[in-house]
Amino acid sequence: MKKILSTLLVLFSLLLFNSEVFALDEIENTRIDLNVGYPTLYTVGLEYVFSFAGDRFALNADIGYLPLGKVEDDFELKILDWSANIRFYFFGDGEGLNFNAGFLQAYFFATDTDYVGESGTAEKAEGTIALNYLRLMLGYRWVWGHFTLSLNGGYGFILNKNADMEVTYAGYTRTETYDIDEIPKALRNPIFVTIGFGFAF
Repeated sequence: MKKILSTLLVLFSLLLFNSEVFALDEIENTRIDLNVGYPTLYTVGLEYVFSFAGDRFALNADIGYLPLGKVEDDFELKILDWSANIRFYFFGDGEGLNFNAGFLQAYFFATDTDYVGESGTAEKAEGTIALNYLRLMLGYRWVWGHFTLSLNGGYGFILNKNADMEVTYAGYTRTETYDIDEIPKALRNPIFVTIGFGFAF
């Protein structure tokens, strides 16, 4: 992974200093990005820039994955999320400084091999919980012809008033409801940071 990222960084550095070679007469409206960041490690995004108002408005969607693995001896966790957003490019042309606002839903999949259920004995259990967010981000996108690089950072505001976790163990399913104050603060108001490499066409 480090070798891939190093290669991409070298490529985009060359593009930065030779951007006139890759310049096009018109912008490429569709972009596909591969992002790495926090809290979701890997994200794939798709964006479309509308050809009006100076190419300032865009719709984008992404899906992300974070395989945390074992966070404790008997507890595993992975996260899958998706989002739908509206992006505004302040100076037009589908590039440069931009503001991104949208809805994000994150699914947390947990496996606990030492879950104590109604039987009073430790059993393997699987749980799923979904949290919804309003996500606001500020970013910058560079475009060199068919290549693009983006940096984004922002903040999430949780929309849930409570959260239901579906727990399955020993062939049974039960719902556990948590007040939103019981959710860790880092999950209630997460910080988002991404760097994206992609193609425009």
